[in-house]
This record gives sequence, C-alpha cells and structure tokens, in this order.
Amino acid sequence: MSDHEPEDAFDWEVRDSSTPFFHHAIAGSCAGIMEHISMYPLDTVKTHMQASETSLSLREAIRQVLREQGARGMMRGATVIGAGCVPAHAGFFGSYEFAVAEIGGEEDAQRPLRMAACGAFATTTHDLILTPYDVVKQRLQLGRYAGPYDCVRSMWRQGGVR
Repeated sequence: MSDHEPEDAFDWEVRDSSTPFFHHAIAGSCAGIMEHISMYPLDTVKTHMQASETSLSLREAIRQVLREQGARGMMRGATVIGAGCVPAHAGFFGSYEFAVAEIGGEEDAQRPLRMAACGAFATTTHDLILTPYDVVKQRLQLGRYAGPYDCVRSMWRQGGVR
C-alpha cells in the first residue's frame, strides 16, 4: 500500500506513483483505439456529410456510404487511425506526465491553470502526431484511394511536405 492510495479503489483522480508509466501509456493507447474504432462508423458518416457538395441528412449519408462502398465502407481507413492512436496516446500521456513533473507544482495543491497548461501541452502533442493519420483516414473514408499506401503516395506526389 502506498501513501497515496485512495480510500476508494476506483478514485481516478489519485494515481499510484508506483505504477510504471508504460502501463499508463498502454492503457491509454488501448482506450484510444477502442474509442476511435467504436465511433468510426459515425465519423465516416460525418465525413461524408461534411464533404458533400449538397446538404445530406444522417440517413442520406448512411445510404450513400452503403450504396457506394457497401458495409465495409463504414470502416474504410480504420486501420490507419488505429495505427495512429498508439503513438498519439503514448505521446499524450508522456507529455502530460512530463508537464506535470515540470510545471504541475506540489502534489496535493490545487493548481487549475498549471494543470490546464499540462493538458493543453498533452493535447497539442497528441494532435501533432494524429493529424497526418487523420488526413489519410478522411480521404480513405471518402473512397478516393485504393488504400493507405496509395493515399500517402498520391499526397506525397501532389503536395510533398508543406
């Protein structure tokens, strides 16, 4: 038992410092993968609604995906975002823990602005890693490429790094 163990075993606000960081990184990565994959069909429909030249209802967007790509179209590109979640969430947790150690302050003190800055730093790290994967994912969701490799190769050929 550590000195910081909460009375409530499910109290998420108190972290046992004896748990190695990589356990948190693995747990966060698994949670991120599950979150992205479980919401993926809805994200696909949203992407089609946003990219449509005409206004589509939710029902119309679902029908369009199913008509053009079949049921598998709802998950098209999911492997890309699944692969991006692992480094993005590991980066999130790593940068958050780093920021807390550097600017978080005393463990028992309430420091909302410092903790908000730690969260903003972690979110920025996460988004810097995940955004390129998200661009490929969205293009695959729209059915414009044969697969991830074709998409990345085409994007590289057309625009390179900007």
